[in-house]
Amino acid sequence: MNVLVYSKITISLLLFITINQNLFSQDENDKWILGIGMNAVDFYPTNEPDIGNDGGLFNGITNAKDHWNVSIPTLSVTRYLKNKFSADASISISKLTKIGDIEVDELSYFGIDGSIQYRFLEISNKLVPYVYAGGGYTWVDSKGSGTVNLGLGTNYWFTDKFGARVQAGYKHSDRKHEQLLSHFLYSFSVVFKLNSGRGKSSSSRMTGSCY
Repeated sequence: MNVLVYSKITISLLLFITINQNLFSQDENDKWILGIGMNAVDFYPTNEPDIGNDGGLFNGITNAKDHWNVSIPTLSVTRYLKNKFSADASISISKLTKIGDIEVDELSYFGIDGSIQYRFLEISNKLVPYVYAGGGYTWVDSKGSGTVNLGLGTNYWFTDKFGARVQAGYKHSDRKHEQLLSHFLYSFSVVFKLNSGRGKSSSSRMTGSCY
């Protein structure tokens, strides 16, 4: 996929966000969250062969300097469902120069993912951890493959409208699909509640459940 295709998909997602903000602006629970940030693609801590990792899954997972491909942007839209469940859709665009311990000529990375999040722990209204499962499709240059995704993350709300999100997940690609190796995708985003607080009193905003 080339830059023009990336741009069209990104613009389409932004239009989708804008339309949904208008459609659901009267939602009394303010269930929509928009996120924008940076991402890191890491092939090393997987069981993929021939990338320099002899230590198995999760080995070297914190070695950002040697293995992470850091880039922007990651864009996400999250919709709270019910009973601690949320649906999330995201796109991630990156540039790859490291496949494990192997340096490569720059490759483009484009991923579209969807997942269901579950808030497994009620720490406070500010700190909201979750686990997620889902799938997606990722292209490296012009070659792509589907993935099965598992991971965890947390939202931290500085105010009733504005917060930060940290997320880490494993994207599994079947080894028969040589176009794409399994990898980890980390993201660091700022998040905003769309129309947060509309139609609510200040006391209900501060005491209500965050997500």
